[in-house]
Amino acid sequence: MSTVGTSDKDDKFAKVRSVMCMLNERWLRYFPGDIYLSIDESMVPYFGRHGLKQHIHGKPIRFGYKVWILATRLGYAIQAEPYQGKATGATIAELGTIRVDRVEDAPLRKPQDLKKEPRGTFHQITDTDTNITLVRYMDNSVFTIASTATGVHPEGKAKRWSSSNKKHIVVPQPNCVNWYNMNMGGVDRLDENVSTYRIHIRNKKWYWPMVAYMLNVSMNNAWILYRMTPKGAEEQLDLLGFTRYIVRTYMRTCTSHRSSAGRPSQTVSSRVLPEIRFSGKDHHLETVQKANSLRTVFQSNKETVQDLSSWMPCALCGGFPYFLRK
Repeated sequence: MSTVGTSDKDDKFAKVRSVMCMLNERWLRYFPGDIYLSIDESMVPYFGRHGLKQHIHGKPIRFGYKVWILATRLGYAIQAEPYQGKATGATIAELGTIRVDRVEDAPLRKPQDLKKEPRGTFHQITDTDTNITLVRYMDNSVFTIASTATGVHPEGKAKRWSSSNKKHIVVPQPNCVNWYNMNMGGVDRLDENVSTYRIHIRNKKWYWPMVAYMLNVSMNNAWILYRMTPKGAEEQLDLLGFTRYIVRTYMRTCTSHRSSAGRPSQTVSSRVLPEIRFSGKDHHLETVQKANSLRTVFQSNKETVQDLSSWMPCALCGGFPYFLRK
């Protein structure tokens, strides 16, 4: 999923393109693997002025940037590409439900004719050159679905309410419709997770909503991967708890440690997160001189150490079991 036929000067998202390419590469690298993928549009809220701001009536987010998302059925985003007009993703709409005017004069039965037929009636054709199967199906309404994986057979069954008979009836259902109903909605699930704890830091720059959106999507992907691990199955943190845990880890890692007077009230293992203690990098000691020479007694392994004038904490996690003699 990339912008087709555009150069850097034509790319209106060039300011955030490097970050987006890096995240697309990372998302694809840690893709958990799923044969059922969905492609749909996702809206990034933006109310300022920009040439690519879209308005989609009837959506929860009516104004903003439109982004094409390739996601798994669980909501893991694999690739993202912002919409930039006709040059973006010219072949995205080949799978799934399509409009009547997008079938390129395919010899399907007209929707007006199928509406006169009983519920469960369908018509199927297959293009031998592209191996794309088109199925027009009469359910509550007439719709058209395209698939490169399956067609009508093996035919399934679906339970529907009949207004004339005043009871539930069983109607035939094509296999492609059954697959679509079971595996669709991955992007919708992603949008639900992102909207729950969306970054609401306001900024006048037009590109800030895109940066915040990519951070939210990355957090959603990390949470889905976490739930697949043994630790995630054991702790079962929700998205809010997992987000707080990640923020705490980065705050302890990327901010300077503020030392307090006296010994710590807790042990190092309880004060420092395991992700920081066992990271295996940047654990080096730094000498901190006291304001005045202290004569402290430190009892360790039944051995008395006196005349301490300095202590050496870890620069990353703040632990200080290392003392120097005067």
